[in-house]
Formats: sequence, C-alpha cells, structure tokens
Amino acid sequence: MASYNLVRSLETKEVRNINMTANENRIVKALLNKAFEAGYVVSVNDGEEWVVKHSSNLKECLEAMASTDGDILKIRRKIDDTEHYELVATVWLVWGNDEDVISDHSDTEEANEFMKGIY
Repeated sequence: MASYNLVRSLETKEVRNINMTANENRIVKALLNKAFEAGYVVSVNDGEEWVVKHSSNLKECLEAMASTDGDILKIRRKIDDTEHYELVATVWLVWGNDEDVISDHSDTEEANEFMKGIY
C-alpha cells in the first residue's frame, strides 16, 4: 500500500487517491461508504493479492486501490459475534474507465439491491 498516492484537497479536505479520476473517486467512495454505513467490511484485491482484509476504514481501502489496472472488492457482513463473514457482493473495478469504473458485480438479489444508486 502506497500512502503517497493519497492527496488532500485544501478546499474540501477530501482524501482522494491520485491514481483515480474524480468520477472514479466519487463512485468508489459512495460504494465504500454505503458498505460501511450498512455495517459491512470490505476486502481489496489488487489483482495479485488481498492487500486489505475485512476493513471498515475508508482511507485504508482507498490507499490500497488503483495501483494496478483493476481491483476486486469483496463486501461482507460479520456473522454474529464470530470471526466469520458472509459474502454480500463481489465488485470488479477497472481503473481508467471513469464513470464506468464498476465493471461488474455479483448477480444476486442481495448484491443487486446493495448496488442500487451507486452508479
């Protein structure tokens, strides 16, 4: 994870990965925030390895993204008080596609419902 990929806008105090376009950043942040607000955790795969596992931290997830051409996100919910998680959705991101950064996502009723309003 390269934290130097993040910049902070002085005007808005917004944290953004400089490898993402403004549209990609907006869409990905909406996706992550929706997951975190629902109590879910997110894992990030950069195409080679899982660089973030079971995180609910926006900055940590953003830092891990866009270092390759694409990322895979696994959005999960914790099962009771255990250390086990249940998959809600898998999301494929392709960087450089701007407003089409979300290339695909798992096609289940729950995943489709979760993705409503993201893009």
